Amino acid sequence: MRTDDFTAARPWRPTVAMGEGYRAALAGRWLSGIALLLICWTIAVPGAADAVTVTRLAAAEESFIGAGGNVVLVANKEAGVPALGCDRLVTAAGIRGAAALTRLDPATISAAPGGDIGVVSTTAGIWGLLGLTPRQATGAILSSSVADRLGLRDGDWVDLGPAPGTAGTDLPAVPIRITVTDTSRLGEEYAGILLPVVPGTGTTAEVCAVAIEPAGFAALKRALPAVLPSGSGQTVVGDRLVTGRFGADYSGEYRGRPLQWAWTVAGALLGLVWLLVQWVRRSADALYTTLGADRLTRLLLRGTEWMVLAVLGGLWGMALGVTTAVVFGASFEHAVTYVLRHGAGTLLTATAVVLLGQAPRSRSLLNELKDR
Repeated sequence: MRTDDFTAARPWRPTVAMGEGYRAALAGRWLSGIALLLICWTIAVPGAADAVTVTRLAAAEESFIGAGGNVVLVANKEAGVPALGCDRLVTAAGIRGAAALTRLDPATISAAPGGDIGVVSTTAGIWGLLGLTPRQATGAILSSSVADRLGLRDGDWVDLGPAPGTAGTDLPAVPIRITVTDTSRLGEEYAGILLPVVPGTGTTAEVCAVAIEPAGFAALKRALPAVLPSGSGQTVVGDRLVTGRFGADYSGEYRGRPLQWAWTVAGALLGLVWLLVQWVRRSADALYTTLGADRLTRLLLRGTEWMVLAVLGGLWGMALGVTTAVVFGASFEHAVTYVLRHGAGTLLTATAVVLLGQAPRSRSLLNELKDR
């Protein structure tokens, strides 16, 4: 018999090859089951772990920002800092908020006579610095710790009076409506009632509190003395938190997390494992050759088989990954985003390896039949 007789059969139609690949995937039993498990876990485990890592980094950064870790205080003991220039810093890129602060004489509140509270003159930027919406021209901000002590609530109207031994010349003469919020990010020395005012051109303040985006924290901190010149004295920039507890570079940790490129390794290994399986099953491919399937036909057949398993295993892995990530503390948004990203990258990489590994190569029919 001549070797040409093996290829005398009518060439396979693409739909026939795809149908055979689909049936091979479903009929693979233990081999298909192992492939599905491998695809599933290759997607689920690294994807879920990365989602949990991102959620923890985001939570740590929120704690950093909430505690005032991204707030610096610019001060000049001799000349003060320009209040108007401080208030305008919010227009600069990388600045989340800025407000000038000056401590005044303590005052008493009509709703709680006999209890002195600290009074701080500030600029309109304090609303944005604390994440609040300005109420009105007569509005003020009261620290939540002070409000709890005095029994005051958000939206109450209060009268301020001078504390014993003070003149109270800087206090408003009309009742003011208070907004109660946590002011701890400014420091305990500025806890009390904050009175937003419109600064004049030459007005100076005790300090300028500036909230900086974590990504550009170091560079902007170094630039602040030049941006807020005082003419005399030395302008000093200090961290609001001095313990170093929140000194981590969260943007750097996010960019450098080890699992962000895990899909490249996972996909490559997955593709190589599948190619190894195909090499072990090369006798089956030789049998298809005797039935008239050329290399392009076998590529379509095995490619269809891989795609069926990849889709089923990928969907299973992504569902398992999202569930696992949420169970271990990841937010649902992060779980979906990073598990899907990892899953898609893994499957695309593995598919590319499979297609490249099974690409048609020049090989004699006799050598292929030897695989039988």
